[in-house]
Amino acid sequence: MTSLPITSAPKICVARGDMLGDVVVTTSAVNKLKSHYPNAQIYYLTRSHYHPLLEGLDSVSGVIEDTLPYHVAWSDRHELYSLADHLKQFKFDCFIGFWEAPQYAWLAKLAGIPVRIGHMTSLVNRLLYTHKVSLDYRDFTRHKVDYNESLLTPLGIPQSDQGLCLNSTSYLLNPFLEEHNLKEKEYIVINLDAGILQRVLLTHHVIRLVKWMIESRSEPIVLVGLERTVSIAQEIEESFNQSSRVINVVNKLDLSQITACIDQAKLLITADTGLAHIAASVQTPVIVHYFNRIQNPLHWGPWKVPHAIVKTIHGCIDVCRPQECQKLDCREPFELHEYQEAIDRLTTQPELLPNQRHYWFKKSVVVGLNHINTDLTNHLNQDHWQVGPMLQGSIRDMKRIISTQNMNLILISSSVSWWERLKIMLACHWASNFMTFFPIVMKVSNAFDFELAVAQKLDSVENA
Repeated sequence: MTSLPITSAPKICVARGDMLGDVVVTTSAVNKLKSHYPNAQIYYLTRSHYHPLLEGLDSVSGVIEDTLPYHVAWSDRHELYSLADHLKQFKFDCFIGFWEAPQYAWLAKLAGIPVRIGHMTSLVNRLLYTHKVSLDYRDFTRHKVDYNESLLTPLGIPQSDQGLCLNSTSYLLNPFLEEHNLKEKEYIVINLDAGILQRVLLTHHVIRLVKWMIESRSEPIVLVGLERTVSIAQEIEESFNQSSRVINVVNKLDLSQITACIDQAKLLITADTGLAHIAASVQTPVIVHYFNRIQNPLHWGPWKVPHAIVKTIHGCIDVCRPQECQKLDCREPFELHEYQEAIDRLTTQPELLPNQRHYWFKKSVVVGLNHINTDLTNHLNQDHWQVGPMLQGSIRDMKRIISTQNMNLILISSSVSWWERLKIMLACHWASNFMTFFPIVMKVSNAFDFELAVAQKLDSVENA
């Protein structure tokens, strides 16, 4: 795709104003944008509490407050017009809306920005952005970094291996380190919070983990979180008689200080939340636990940093709605040995994974089999893939198995009849109404075919 007719020193507004993790993950694309246009002035439009993480970055000339609500309604139009008028004063050449929300398409249009780039996910976006990027949004193998970098293709910027980056705030931590007699890179942080509490470890599991760490390791343990986790942190403290090894700073540090705390830590243990991406941006090894079916390491795995994924296997058959669900099915399974192995590995040899996408893929999928031979089945089991029951019977039967087992990778024999393939596809479409991610169907005959198909699929995402 050819470059757009903008100057070699453009003034660009990049916008992402929703959640912390989303904002942090966009920094890789912003870095690439600055590398392609070294003389560009890039302004970041985001919520005010994220500003300290972005101000002072070499790639960012300034930060603008996004004053719009998360969901913009007709009653918010005056705020939209006001923010658009504010953007007009900057005389931007280009606007990139990293968030798919249509409010950014309206905002860029009202601000009169000539080149407006965004996702082709709604009619508003199609009509108001001058350059739309269309992706297969059912493809759960595409990381959010890939989503963001795809918006740079209209500018002629290819995808590349670019890490995340945040403003260093480690200087803010010196008083904290001195107060608790901590040394850089010699303590472990445990995050007790997440945007949705259904994503966090249950308190008694945290206590088991901390108990093992105190008995088997020497590092101090720092507990971080927001106000709503104060009582959880106190319960953990009391379980260890307020041991000097357990340092509770829940609701005592602001976002900049938490970032600095992670920056100086040996390791972070956290839910799938923004702090995992902060760890990636400051190159602190991280262990991330994934519980419910909406969470997907292929979308949200820690980018370009040594890490480990702990993903629970559970039998819940409900459609996954973690913001509403109160069940503990997905949070109750707890394999302490997985954390033990990950902590030991990441604190002794914190190395980047040779192929992080393949690791995420293996941690993300449940494999369904249809007319697959015993040799391939044995290979999958020996290589520790999560394999569900055999798919057989009517379309209704297969739909039930796919949806209740949350199968998102279906393997069928290359010699299977056209009728059986059609049944599988219909069952997948039907089951997708009850699942988060649309299943991938692969035709394979043996272990070599399977590994080749997986490699080709992940390569196609990497090189898209």
